[in-house]
Amino acid sequence: AGEWIAADSLHGSRRMAEKLRAAGEHRRLNAVVVVDMVGDRELDLLRDLNSTGWLNELVRDVAAQLRLSHVFGDRTHPIEDDHVPFSRIGLPVVDLIDYNYGPNNSFWHTPQDTADKLSAKSLEAVGRIVLGTISALANEYLHYVTTREEYARQDYEGGSTLFGPWSLAAYTQIFSELSNAL
Repeated sequence: AGEWIAADSLHGSRRMAEKLRAAGEHRRLNAVVVVDMVGDRELDLLRDLNSTGWLNELVRDVAAQLRLSHVFGDRTHPIEDDHVPFSRIGLPVVDLIDYNYGPNNSFWHTPQDTADKLSAKSLEAVGRIVLGTISALANEYLHYVTTREEYARQDYEGGSTLFGPWSLAAYTQIFSELSNAL
């Protein structure tokens, strides 16, 4: 695979960040969410120290609300990834990355990096977290997502749901279809 070299990487994101900055368009963005290497069957997203602190926390809060906290591990590390050029132009950024793909990262950029190592469940979980984060950043109210049991007990703070007792099932179906389409 070759060694990662800062001077010869991130070409597309550096170009995009510079285009946005030059046109003043970066001021219209609330944040940049980078999703990288998230299809691993044993998903273990780390806390990237080059990501914006409050956005890192927001993503984890959204995951907790969706009962998906288990996809985040305890590891922290500064990652030099596609989010960094956007951070350099002043945008809040978060990098959702599983930096341990296979035992001791043995699948990354190798012939063993094949589709059979991917998980629709991992992709679905990350998709749900990203959509929830976008919703939170847009200050959008998606109603409560409940299980049938929570709905029956009215255990959702008296809020409303879009799909009644079938909210969780409806969202799960939608996100499964999305992850399968990827």
